[in-house]
Amino acid sequence: MRLSVLSSGSSGNATYIETNSGGLLVDAGLPPRRINALLAQIGRDLTDVNAVLLTHGHSDHTCGVRALVRERSIRVFAAPGVGESLGANTVAPGEPCSVQDLGVVFFEVPHDSMTYGVRVSDGNWAVAMATDLGE
Repeated sequence: MRLSVLSSGSSGNATYIETNSGGLLVDAGLPPRRINALLAQIGRDLTDVNAVLLTHGHSDHTCGVRALVRERSIRVFAAPGVGESLGANTVAPGEPCSVQDLGVVFFEVPHDSMTYGVRVSDGNWAVAMATDLGE
């Protein structure tokens, strides 16, 4: 499992997590062209992205989602209250779901809006991320 922070900050957030079965983005707060350029720096491109996991609904985490879905039909997953307007598949916090062959669990974190961290596991390795912690 490999985790690459592509961009972090108020100008846009995106992290790429990859395993042998492919990759996914945690947040897509940049236009697809910019995400693709950042992926190129690690030897990947948008064709390697199989899904997007959204941590919360602020635009610096979501502004690229609609274009990614339109251009690549990428599946989007989010906890309730986060991505419904973006067509996300809703997953209850603490409830495991499968994305490709990865186990994904959203968990609540404190912030000024409904915000979640995410744990991704391939069965051997796991990584957990929490962005925009308010406390």
